Amino acid sequence: MKTLFRYSLKETYPPTILSLAVFSFILIINLFFQLAELVVEQGFSFTGGFLYFISSLPILLSYTIPVSVLTGVLVGFSRLSADREVIAMRAAGINISYLLIPIFFASLVVSIVLFFFNFYLVPLCGKFQDNLTNTSISGRMITRSLKPGEFFDKIPEVLVFVQSYDSKAEEYKDILIYQNPKEGVEILTTARSAKILEDKSRDEIGFIVKNGITYTFKNKTPGIVESSSFNEQIVKLEGVLNAKSKKSDLVVMEIPLLLQMAFGKEEGNLREDYFIYRYEFYRRIANSIVVFVFILLAFPLGVAEIGGGKGSSFTLSIILVLFYWVFQSGLGNLSLKGKLPPFAGGFIPLILFTVASIPLNIKGGEKIWRLKERVAHLPFFHKIATITLEKRREEKAGRLSYSFRKKLDIYITKYNIRFFALTLFALLVLNFIVEMRGFVGYLSSTKKLLMFLKYSFFRSIGLIPLLVSFALLISVLITAAVLERRSELTAIKASGISLFRISFTFILISLICSFLVFVIQETIIPGTNQKALKIKDKIKNYYSRNLSSDQDVWLYSFEDRILYHYNFYDRNEKIFQGLSVYYLDENLDLDKRFRAKKTTFTGKNTIKFNDGWWWKVKATENFEFKKEGGTCLPHTKDFLVLPEYIDSQTLSMKKLKKLILNLTEKGIKTKRLQVEFYKKLADPFACFVLVVIGLPFAFQGGRKGSLYGISIALSLSLVFIVSSALMKSVGQMGWIDPFWSSLSPGFLFTILGLMALLKIKT
Repeated sequence: MKTLFRYSLKETYPPTILSLAVFSFILIINLFFQLAELVVEQGFSFTGGFLYFISSLPILLSYTIPVSVLTGVLVGFSRLSADREVIAMRAAGINISYLLIPIFFASLVVSIVLFFFNFYLVPLCGKFQDNLTNTSISGRMITRSLKPGEFFDKIPEVLVFVQSYDSKAEEYKDILIYQNPKEGVEILTTARSAKILEDKSRDEIGFIVKNGITYTFKNKTPGIVESSSFNEQIVKLEGVLNAKSKKSDLVVMEIPLLLQMAFGKEEGNLREDYFIYRYEFYRRIANSIVVFVFILLAFPLGVAEIGGGKGSSFTLSIILVLFYWVFQSGLGNLSLKGKLPPFAGGFIPLILFTVASIPLNIKGGEKIWRLKERVAHLPFFHKIATITLEKRREEKAGRLSYSFRKKLDIYITKYNIRFFALTLFALLVLNFIVEMRGFVGYLSSTKKLLMFLKYSFFRSIGLIPLLVSFALLISVLITAAVLERRSELTAIKASGISLFRISFTFILISLICSFLVFVIQETIIPGTNQKALKIKDKIKNYYSRNLSSDQDVWLYSFEDRILYHYNFYDRNEKIFQGLSVYYLDENLDLDKRFRAKKTTFTGKNTIKFNDGWWWKVKATENFEFKKEGGTCLPHTKDFLVLPEYIDSQTLSMKKLKKLILNLTEKGIKTKRLQVEFYKKLADPFACFVLVVIGLPFAFQGGRKGSLYGISIALSLSLVFIVSSALMKSVGQMGWIDPFWSSLSPGFLFTILGLMALLKIKT
C-alpha cells in the first residue's frame, strides 16, 4: 500500500508544480513591466527590484496554489484512468478511494502553508512593498526623469520644468518649480540654477536653488501675493510626503488589527462595520482549506477521465475554480454590504462544493465513471463516433482529394488549433478570476454585476495581443510533443519529409496569427479598451487620469514662453475650470499671471470668464480683479484642449501618431508614447518570434511529453517578456531610440531561433 501511496503522489505532484508555474507566470507578466520601470526609470536598485518581486510572490501564490492542486490531481488521475491503471487496481481488489489518503496528507501541508501566507506573510509583504515603493521617490529618480524641455510630474502636486542641464557642474539651468501643498495655495519658484538635494535621514527631497524668486498665491486672497528673492535657498518637495501612503487594503491587513476590528469592542459595543473585517477573517480561513474541497472534486472527475487529455484537464480545472470564485465573490459582496452574515459569505461556497463532491466520490468515483460510460453509448454520441471512424478510414484509403502533404498540414493545424483554443480559453478565464477578486466590494447590485460581466468581455478582447502569443507557443510545443510521443514525427521523417517542412506549417500559422492580432489591435481593441476602462471607472466610482485628458493639464509654448494650467475641462459645457496663464521671460522668470474660476472661448482666441484676475510683477498697479469679463489669450482653444484619449491602449497606430505630434507641439514629453507606438508593431509579431525560438526545443524534446513543452514555453516567454520590459523602460527614458527599444528583442530572438532551428537533425 505504501508503494501505491507513493505512486499516486508521484503522478500528481509534477502537474501540480507545472500548473503552479503556468498560472503564476500569467499573473506576474505585468509585474515584470512594473519592475523594469522601477529599476530603469525610478532608479530602483536591482536588489530592491528583486526584493519587490519576492515580496509579490506570497500574494500571488495564495491564489494560484489552490487551483494548481486541483489541476495536478485532475491531470494525474486522468492519466491513470486513460492508461487503464485505475481499472487494473479495481480488478486487483484495491479500493480506489485509498489513493486519496496521501493526497489529503499532502494537502494538509499545503493548507498550513496557505494559513501562513494568508494570515502572516501576505500582510507582512504588503507592508514591506509599501516601504520599498516609498523609497523609489528619490534623488536618483528625479535625476533620471527630469530632462530639459519636459515636464516632470511624477510627484503628486509638484511640477518641475528646466531649460538646460550642465553635465560638468551637475546642475540644472533656468528652473521652474510649482507646488500645490494644500488646496487653495500655490507656490511658484523660479531660479537660475538648481541641484538636487536628498536627505535620507530626514526622508526629504528637494532642490538647492540659486538666484531666484518664490511667489505664493492664495485663492482666498488673490490680490495678496507673497514674494521673496534669494541668492540660495532649499526648496523641499512637499508632495513626496503626501505620496507615501500606507496600504489600507483588507487583503494586507495584519492579523492583530484584523481581529481587533472584527471582534473587538468599543465602549462595550461592536464596531458598526465589524462585518467587513469578520468576512475578511472567514475568507482567509476558507481560502486556506479550500484545497481539500478541490481534491474531493478533482479525484472522481480524474478517475472518470472527464477532463480528457492534459490540455482539457487544465481547462476543466480553471472552469471549476471560476465557479468557486464567482460564487464566493457574489456572496462576499453581500457580506461586505451587511446583507449576509460574514460566516455565511465566507463558508457557504466551501460547504456547497463539499456537499456536491460527496456523491461523486462514492466507491472511489466509480459512480460517475459508469455514468460517463452510459452517456458515451447513447445513440447520439455513438453516431458521432461512427462518423469519425468512417472518416478516418476514408483518409487512410486515400479517398480524399488532398495530397499527402496537404493532409499533413491540415492534421498538424487541427491539433495546433485545438490546443491553442484550450490554452487561450484557460488564460482568459484565469484573468477573469483575478479581475473579479479585484472588484470584491464594488459589485453591490445586479446592475454592477452585469456591468462587470460587460467589462470582462471587453477586457478579454483587449488582452488578446498579450495572451495569444503565449497560448500559441504552448500549443506548438504540445503539438510537437504529442506527435513525437506517438512516433508520428519519426514516421514523417521516414517518409522523406524534413522537419523544416513541418516547421514551415507552424511558422505559417504564427504569421497568420500575428497578422490577425495586428488587424484586431488596430480596429477592434482600441474601442473595446475604451469601453472597458469607462465601465471600470463607473463600477469603482473614480476618475481615470490615463483614460481622459481633461483634469490637471499643463501645457507650454516654447516660442512664446507661456505656461498654461487648468484643473478640469468640461467637454459637454466647453468650460475650463481654474484656468491659469503664466507669462515667462527667456530665463523662465514670471512676468505676469492670469487666473479665472470659469472660462469659455467665444472666438478663435477670445474668452469670457468669471472671477478672473491679473497679477503683474513689475507694474505699479500689479493686481486687477473682475467678476465677469473678457480678454484674448495668446493661443487658441485647439492648443489648450488635448485629445479625449491619451492612453495608447485606447488608440490605433494612426491616431497615436497624430496624438504624439499634437502633444509635442504643446510641450508635453512623448517618449513613452513613441515607445508604445512601435510596441504596437512589435507586440502582434511576438507570435512569430516565440514560435521560431520554441521550435528547436519542440523537436529536441523527444518523448518528454507535453509538460516538458509547457515548461519550455514558460522559460522562453519569461526571458522574452523580461527583455521586452527592460528595453521598453530604457526606450522611455530616452537612452536608445524608441524604434530599437521596441523591436530589438523580437529581432534578437528571431535570429537566435533561426540559428538553433538550422542546427537540428531533420
